[in-house]
Amino acid sequence: MAELDLILGVVIGIFLSLGVDLLKEILVKKYTFWRGKKETKIQIKEDLKAFITMLFEMWENYKISCIIYKDFKEDLKTQLKEIIDFYTRRAKDLEKVLIIKIRKTSLEFLELANTSEPNWFEIIKPEGEKLCNEYREIVQDL
Repeated sequence: MAELDLILGVVIGIFLSLGVDLLKEILVKKYTFWRGKKETKIQIKEDLKAFITMLFEMWENYKISCIIYKDFKEDLKTQLKEIIDFYTRRAKDLEKVLIIKIRKTSLEFLELANTSEPNWFEIIKPEGEKLCNEYREIVQDL
């Protein structure tokens, strides 16, 4: 009888040990996945902040000296397209309200940048200022 109890105890111990190891492995994988997803979201927000900040800094620098940026209009369009492309690829990782606000602001700004008037900057400047302020709010929300 004692031998049977000993064998039963060993078998139960082995199964408990395997169960604990399996549970530990599952929990570690879940935590690692969650942590990786959280870090990815933080990195996406930081990258998006950098894209947007660069855009309104370009805008401010061009206001000060139009001579510095020979191809400002094309650079502005490129930066806007990069913002649109960036958040579109990562849309699932950001809040829906934020995505909508970024999309709206970016498309409005892109439409302004496509103005074909010779003195296009002076024409779009007031609206561009408003959109830069919206971008600043977005950066604060990120």
